[in-house]
Amino acid sequence: MKYLPTDKVERLLLSTMKKKRILIVGNDANYFFSHHLPIALGAHASGYETHVAIPVHQSDARVSNYPFQFHTIPLDRGSRKIAKELNAFIALLKLYKLLKPNLIHH
Repeated sequence: MKYLPTDKVERLLLSTMKKKRILIVGNDANYFFSHHLPIALGAHASGYETHVAIPVHQSDARVSNYPFQFHTIPLDRGSRKIAKELNAFIALLKLYKLLKPNLIHH
């Protein structure tokens, strides 16, 4: 019988025990806190590493009240300027690449 070295067993166990990651994307902070907050809380309670991407400043007091990691994205609900939309699109792509979430909710 062949045994695996301890470090390989530990790495194998850690890789199977990683938390699933969810990213919740919204275009309005007030809407997120009034409508999507229960989704984020449920995901966190179910063991997901929960990330929220909304156009909110870190100085917003609501951000520090929850166990999620908030990411500020440059979304403007009323924007019709292609440059702003492209900037938001690129910011989301970079966030997807950085986080590599298992699930994305828009």
